[in-house]
Amino acid sequence: MWDGSGGVIRLPKTHSKFRVVRELAEARVRHEVSRIDLGEASGYHHMMIGRYERGETTPSLKTLCDLAEALGYDVVLTPKQT
Repeated sequence: MWDGSGGVIRLPKTHSKFRVVRELAEARVRHEVSRIDLGEASGYHHMMIGRYERGETTPSLKTLCDLAEALGYDVVLTPKQT
């Protein structure tokens, strides 16, 4: 889907080993936010957001929190189920 701002909104091929990164990528697509728009809202370059989503590099905790906040989410720790 073309969003008119130069970004294509589609389900990313997320290969990150971190579930929180996959969840953020899915939330971005679910809310129809392009990487370009998320980059502008969060202060991160859209190409870096793509690299995080594809698992090519790992975002810092601060970056995760900034991206989540720009999408209207919080990063929260939950205990593991045993």
